[in-house]
Amino acid sequence: MAAGGDECGAVDDLEAVRQRLGAERMVLIGASWGGTLAAEYLAAHPDRVAQVVFTSPGALWTPEYTDEQAGRLWDRLTPDQRRRVDGLGGSGPRLPLWSALMALDPAQAHALLPDDQADALFRNLLAISGSAATCHPGAAAELPVKTPGF
Repeated sequence: MAAGGDECGAVDDLEAVRQRLGAERMVLIGASWGGTLAAEYLAAHPDRVAQVVFTSPGALWTPEYTDEQAGRLWDRLTPDQRRRVDGLGGSGPRLPLWSALMALDPAQAHALLPDDQADALFRNLLAISGSAATCHPGAAAELPVKTPGF
């Protein structure tokens, strides 16, 4: 990736990888920041992408934010929002353990935090921090009618 992780450099880096591989088109799969990069690459080079899969894509880079602000949801929370988000996990090791287990053994993570509990946690997280994920962080964010789940 480009030094500093800037979006233009990262898109250029991904294009250099495609060229180095000699691939006419690529299949991109992006999660979180990788989803953001895949979207930006697709926008810059639509003819070089055969297919794309997004899973939990991060914030898109937009002119509304400076490079320092793009995609930094947690830095945009108000002090009250931070306090409320911090309170979602309660005190104890359950959520940090669940987070670690997600990468190591998803079945055990699911046993530790079943769907109904994970769904409630993420709905509360979205209700608290959703406005920070918009181009207008001071505005209230409306939750979808259908309850979002984890």
